[in-house]
Amino acid sequence: MKLALQILIGIDLCFYLASFIMYLLGSMSYGIVAGMGILFLSFVVVPYFFVYDYIKARRKAKEESSK
Repeated sequence: MKLALQILIGIDLCFYLASFIMYLLGSMSYGIVAGMGILFLSFVVVPYFFVYDYIKARRKAKEESSK
């Protein structure tokens, strides 16, 4: 699950890198690509991170209660 989160963050960074390159090349659609990166971050990466953090906290609580 941690690897999947790292891959999703890498994909998000690729959106921003692509929009920066498009900006340097003078393409007017760089804002659309950057917006897609923000939407991807908001609706895919952050909820996935919350689920990952919740599962990690439950696992830690379960380990502490079993001691």
